[in-house]
Amino acid sequence: MSKNFKSQASASSARAASAAFGSSSTPAFGFGASPQPFQTAPSSLSYIAEQPDLSIVSNPNLVVCLRNLGKKDSTTKTKALEELQDYVNSLTSSNSIDSGLPEAWVTLYPRTSIDNARRVRQLAHALQGSITALTGKRIAPHLPKVIGAWLSGCYDNDRLVARTAQESVAAVFATEDKRRALWKVYRNALLQYANDAILVQTPQTLSDERSTTPDDSEAKFVRVAGNAMQMLSQTIKVNFVPESDTSKPEIPESLGKIVVDKRLWEYSSHEDPNLRRAVCGLASICADVISEQLDWKVLSACFIGKALHRSQLGSSHQLLEALLTLTSVRPEVWTKDYSSKTTVSKRISQYLRKGSQRGPADFWVDIASLLRKIPLQAWSAVSTNGSVPVNDATTLLESLRMGITSSEEPRQNLETAWPSYVDISFWTTRLLGDDESRALLLEQNVLPLLYQYIVQDPKQTAWDIPRTFNVKITASILVQLIRCDCQLLFKKAWDHCCEQLTTSMKLSLPGGSKDFAQSQDNVIAQAQRMFRLKPLVVGDKSLSPSGLAYVVDLFQESDNSLLNAALQLLKARNGKPYGAAAVLEAVTSPMETITSNSLGEFLGSHAVDLLTSPSAEYLSLILLHFHRNLKQAFTKLMSAQTDASIKALARLLSQSSEDDLVQVPEIEPFVIHQISSRLENGFAQDIVRSVLMNSKLVPSSLHKNCCQTILAQLSPDADPVSQLALLRFLLNIFSDQRSTHSLFVTGIESVIVTKLLVLSDSDNAEIADLATSLITKVKTLPTGASSTVASSAAVIADQLSGKGIPLSILLLIDLAKDTLKAAQPHEHSVIATLFPSSGQWSAALEGHMHNPPPLPLSITTPLHGLVFMIQPAEAVTHKKPFEDPDQFSLLFRLVLYVTKILLDTELMTHQSEEQLQTLCTYYPLALQFVNQKLTFEAASDLWQNTTDDITEEAVELLAQGNSMIQKWVQDDRMLKIWTEEVRSIKLLDPRAFYYSLTFTDVVSRYIDEHGLASITSMLKEEMKDMYRLEEVARSASLICTFRDHLINSQEGRKLLNELVATGTDLTPSDTGGKGLQALILLDLLLDGQSGPLETIPNQRQIFLMQTLERVAGDASAGLACQTMAMKLLEPIVAATKDIYGEHWERVLQSLGALWRTGSDLNNDLALLHASLRVYGRLRDLTTAEDANEDLVEAWKVSHPALEDGLLHCLNSFNKPSNEVNQPRQITAELLRRQLSQVNVRPDAHLYELVSSPEAPVRRAAYDLLHRSIPYEQQQISLDIALESKVFHLPSELLSVLLDTPRTPSPGVAASLQSYLLSWHLLFDHFPRASYKLRAYYSTDIKENATLGGLLDLLCDLCRITSSRPLDASKIDIRSFELDRDETDEQEQQHLAVHLYYCCLLYLPGLTRSWFIEQKNRIKSPLESWTQRYFAPALISAAAAAVIDWIQSQSQEETDAPMTVKTSLSGSEVVASIAIDPESPPISLAISLPKSYPLDSPAVSSRTRVGVSEKNWQSWLRTFQIIIFSTGSIIEGLIAFRRNVQGALKGQSECAICYSIIGTDMQTPNKRCGTCRNTFHGACLFRWFKSSNSSSCPLCRNNFNYA
Repeated sequence: MSKNFKSQASASSARAASAAFGSSSTPAFGFGASPQPFQTAPSSLSYIAEQPDLSIVSNPNLVVCLRNLGKKDSTTKTKALEELQDYVNSLTSSNSIDSGLPEAWVTLYPRTSIDNARRVRQLAHALQGSITALTGKRIAPHLPKVIGAWLSGCYDNDRLVARTAQESVAAVFATEDKRRALWKVYRNALLQYANDAILVQTPQTLSDERSTTPDDSEAKFVRVAGNAMQMLSQTIKVNFVPESDTSKPEIPESLGKIVVDKRLWEYSSHEDPNLRRAVCGLASICADVISEQLDWKVLSACFIGKALHRSQLGSSHQLLEALLTLTSVRPEVWTKDYSSKTTVSKRISQYLRKGSQRGPADFWVDIASLLRKIPLQAWSAVSTNGSVPVNDATTLLESLRMGITSSEEPRQNLETAWPSYVDISFWTTRLLGDDESRALLLEQNVLPLLYQYIVQDPKQTAWDIPRTFNVKITASILVQLIRCDCQLLFKKAWDHCCEQLTTSMKLSLPGGSKDFAQSQDNVIAQAQRMFRLKPLVVGDKSLSPSGLAYVVDLFQESDNSLLNAALQLLKARNGKPYGAAAVLEAVTSPMETITSNSLGEFLGSHAVDLLTSPSAEYLSLILLHFHRNLKQAFTKLMSAQTDASIKALARLLSQSSEDDLVQVPEIEPFVIHQISSRLENGFAQDIVRSVLMNSKLVPSSLHKNCCQTILAQLSPDADPVSQLALLRFLLNIFSDQRSTHSLFVTGIESVIVTKLLVLSDSDNAEIADLATSLITKVKTLPTGASSTVASSAAVIADQLSGKGIPLSILLLIDLAKDTLKAAQPHEHSVIATLFPSSGQWSAALEGHMHNPPPLPLSITTPLHGLVFMIQPAEAVTHKKPFEDPDQFSLLFRLVLYVTKILLDTELMTHQSEEQLQTLCTYYPLALQFVNQKLTFEAASDLWQNTTDDITEEAVELLAQGNSMIQKWVQDDRMLKIWTEEVRSIKLLDPRAFYYSLTFTDVVSRYIDEHGLASITSMLKEEMKDMYRLEEVARSASLICTFRDHLINSQEGRKLLNELVATGTDLTPSDTGGKGLQALILLDLLLDGQSGPLETIPNQRQIFLMQTLERVAGDASAGLACQTMAMKLLEPIVAATKDIYGEHWERVLQSLGALWRTGSDLNNDLALLHASLRVYGRLRDLTTAEDANEDLVEAWKVSHPALEDGLLHCLNSFNKPSNEVNQPRQITAELLRRQLSQVNVRPDAHLYELVSSPEAPVRRAAYDLLHRSIPYEQQQISLDIALESKVFHLPSELLSVLLDTPRTPSPGVAASLQSYLLSWHLLFDHFPRASYKLRAYYSTDIKENATLGGLLDLLCDLCRITSSRPLDASKIDIRSFELDRDETDEQEQQHLAVHLYYCCLLYLPGLTRSWFIEQKNRIKSPLESWTQRYFAPALISAAAAAVIDWIQSQSQEETDAPMTVKTSLSGSEVVASIAIDPESPPISLAISLPKSYPLDSPAVSSRTRVGVSEKNWQSWLRTFQIIIFSTGSIIEGLIAFRRNVQGALKGQSECAICYSIIGTDMQTPNKRCGTCRNTFHGACLFRWFKSSNSSSCPLCRNNFNYA
């Protein structure tokens, strides 16, 4: 917008608005004058309204926007409004706005605010608010023109538009008082707008029918009229509601004209629901506020005469509210004011039959209120005594019932509708004249609801009440009967229900019928529904005492009749109709004693015998209720073993008490047997569930033994089938809180949780899943959550101690997290057990503290050579190694557990000071073992079977642990702890080493955070004397930690001199104890730097160097002293680089001798590493500008032997290590760097090392071969040219290429790189090889049949068959070097692309043959990929190869010289051979296709000379075949030259023209039979013609063709 409208204003819009509104004491906006009354000018809403005069607007861009508001397209209007809004927003004061914009805008706004496009209306309201707020009082004179449209917009049926309009009004009129004043000040303007919008405008005046559809026109009109009605309602409420009973505001004539207009109220039956809602709301307001101004006849005609029988979907509730209001204000609107031909009663009936018309549930409450308020004479012919005829009441209730049962009635309304129906029904009974009429009305319209509820007759579905509340409705009917003094009708209804139930029992199907069960279940359901009413009726508090007594007596009487009927039926049919038994159980359950003789007789003589019948379940409950014959009943049920008896037994057990079961000792073994062997059976599950769910049995031995049997079944060694059945059973019963409560009360929850945790790690996936689900279920239960905290904590404590069956550590971590979440803050003891104790840490560390660290770790550990002095700990009796399912040791489990818990929970905040001290002591120490395992896998058994996943997990764990330790060193707690620990170090055992290592790590972190000052003062005493043998571990850790401080201090210089002196006096025979200690501490102090030695006199440096050289080269000195002497040589040779002498030669000889003797890559690895560093330092010294001449001379003499020694060292890595071994990798990488400066001849053994899984070894061998192979090919090419020998590719290299690795995966990355690098070495044989040598190599590759595997692999690596192949445009396809790409993946892709380029360049024929055999799935994408990225380079390379070959050919005089020309792009090669100077040369063209070399070049003719057409075409086909089969253009050119030479061999000049080629481009082919000379046919013909004879030109004899 800024580019269209540029304003110079700078004042704040907020200040401008504040100045415009002024204080609240003045009228809003200062608009005190009332606007003019109704005007006859054209409405601003009409589409033919006059457009504003835009000449008053000075900004042309504004003019364009304002004109666009008159366009028909909504998009144009939207854009114009947005630009105007941007312009207004860019202004900062009211003075900066264009003076003509407000006046033009108020003319356009009303019509724009009612546009059909929602976005246009929304932007119009927003812009109106912005302009009004900006201009303030300047726009006051224009507000009457827009206030109606503005406030009407607040009621737009689109919520977003309405909210925008409301916000715009609120932005201008900030307080509620101002907004209320707005409605009052502009009352007349609002009334004028309402009159115009509602009564004047039509769809045809608001919209242009030429460009607007009728539907859109009608929608706009409905929206405008509806909004205006709602605005009018608000205007009336604000302005005309009397503030007191005495003062009533004067009603203006304009309002009176609106509310008496019939057209307004006829909208109550309009098709649009929004408009109907608006007019109904307006009617309610007018009836309440200005009822005296209304024409009630018009209202009655519109609302009652028309609206009631019209569809009111979407407005039914508003219409009902309007009718309630109208009826409350003037009931005569239904009678005296009503004048329609159709009676009011019919209109009411029509209205009720429609129901709520999808209105809210309150509709039915309001309907009841409305019917009570409507005068009776409106819907009934009221008699003289004021009673209503029963027919009219029936008609009313039928209409109401039809509305309720209508299919269109929402189901959620029925819960309110049916109670309203019942209330209205009993209300109408009070309007009837006699009891007979009342009874008739209720029997026909109310009691069927009761009967249908109990019987559920499918033929009477019209009386169905939804099941969710049918009991409450029918019970209320019975209560209302008593309250209305209809006792006789109540008795009649209840007796009828009992008779129906008795009839259902008697008529139920016999046992042999297939529908027997359904028949009996129907009887039970009917009885249950009936008996469900009794407590609701008896418990109703609205009944009088006499009414309640009547009900109780009636219920008792009916129960006796049902009891006798049921007993007779059970006896007669031998207990088969179990529906009758269910009725009997329902009747007897409230009884405390047997009150019936027949019942007592039945229980004593018949009930037990019938326990084998289908009625067993209910009969057993009756026996239990009265405690009759229980032992016989249990015995009978256990022995019966029928479905009914088992079900009855389960039901009996679910309600029996411990005392009941004392009489039956056989029940316990029976139930236990069900758990042990039959739990997969559904009946057995029912029995066990009954016992577990019965809270009365919890103290019993039966319940306890059941729980113990369940626990035994959960053991890991239990039968899997039984285990699965039990787990499914437990998962089922744990869904019921009653059973879980019974289980947990017994106190076995900790055991059950432990068992489930063990099973969750089972190898059986189904068992593990079920156990996991069951654990989750237990934890989510209200009782289980609190009960399992202690048990889970006990499980965790046992697992941290290594007790019991080990759980998966990840499962243990999740259990700890869940336990911590469920634990209460006051459960400190429980929370404390979630963290390892000091004893648990010590037990876990015990197995890792007795072995000394491996010697190769001296390369990586900060304590360097201290490793050599560590002695094994005393032999101890070790327990059986702990190993969990993941093969993790207990220590690694503790570290992993603690790390994850601390990172994911707030457990750290719950730790006591003692626990924090334990954590700070053992956790950093344990991390050292993790780091050591990651550095040197064989160092410990922290875990077994290292995989990539375990390594990744351990690396992440180490990083997280180090991060936590870094946070902990912020305070000095950990520093103090480890200072005390290092002070306790006395011996040189593994414990001393690991404690020193941990101390070094912790203190180094502390120094990084806080500096040296505090720590040096704390350890001042220890640092004074660091040179005692028994405390060498402490001395080493202090020197390592404070090295930088010591180097620059007096104590450090003194220590250095002492150590140098001791080292100088060292002899090979005295290399133990003090001497080795001195070398180790000196190495720690120097740390490979020569700078500190500058303070030592040169002579002492020389003596030290000589001593070190002597010890390093003497194997009798011991490996430790040799290694330390070699390590110290590196800084010493740098310090003595300017000193001349023979010692340089001895040092170099020592290195060569050491490497030639071979190295044990385990113990000797540190010595080899140190020697390689010394070699590298000496090489750097020899290449320096001021190199020592003695050193340079010694280097030249020893260099060949040193190179051989380096190769010997490389060969010592031929046995790869499959374990993690960083010291070995570091040494191999250092060796690779040294070998990168060495040039050697290719060695066959190096090809094997290219396949090494160790990257440094693999790369070193590759680098040596890659640099040496090309130079060797030059010599081989020369040998082939001189001696015609046949050479082959190295068999070692070809053997490496036989096995093609599969598509790249994490396990084959090393072998894949070895394979690709081997191919790269193979292609290194080609660039400098002669053409003939390349042919030999190609033959080897073809015979070895390895190229296809490579190409298949390259297609996978380059994603040829995927939708997005590798983009080779960003890769240099012509060359490849290791370590040039950023990532391993990019390096692999680069190598793959380059190898494919080499295949196409050096082996085009073989590659083409492989390509032809491929399927289209590979062919098509590969061809397009090759054409896009490779073909241009290969075409250029092919053309360049031909040119180089031509230039290398010797052009002898006897040979036909060949010339070759290429096109600029190289896509065409033209070869020509000159036969005769007087004739053109014979030539052909070789065209390279776009997908070369996957497509073969095409050979075509350019100039045919000296050859017949037939032979020439044969030649061309031959050349084409040669190029296709060999893939070589040069082979085709050689054949071309050979054919031409053969054709010209023996040819002589024509004796007539003295040329070889004649005018017909043929050689002389006419031979004289006499002289044997040849002539051109054309020349001979001319000779014959000119000489007029046929004699030979030479011999003059007659020419006889030979």
